[in-house]
Amino acid sequence: MKNLYLLTIFSLIAHLAHSQNEYSGKIEVGLLKFGLTTLQIDPGLNWQGYQLNEEQNGLDLHFVNGVQFGNKFDAGVGVGYLNFEEISGFSVFSDFEYFILKSRLTPILNFHKYYNLQYL
Repeated sequence: MKNLYLLTIFSLIAHLAHSQNEYSGKIEVGLLKFGLTTLQIDPGLNWQGYQLNEEQNGLDLHFVNGVQFGNKFDAGVGVGYLNFEEISGFSVFSDFEYFILKSRLTPILNFHKYYNLQYL
């Protein structure tokens, strides 16, 4: 199911890249400040505990390529590197952004859908 979803996104981007829409590329760097653990896990036989049990803060670096639809909507796919002090990994995700205003400084509604997170 995940592969079908990714294939659909890549197909739409490839199809729309030949139309009047513009290419959108960006690099994002962020600090992931630990707040609290929102994921509750029911321990099984091989459960080894929470991976972020010491309230580690994280850093992320994302590369996103996509298509801009008009002046207000971007859709793309990206890869990222995540590092939580002792734990690091790579992610693949889709990225959707909606720009609320048509000005240089505007609020953005952003949605990332992560498909795979591989720890190193």
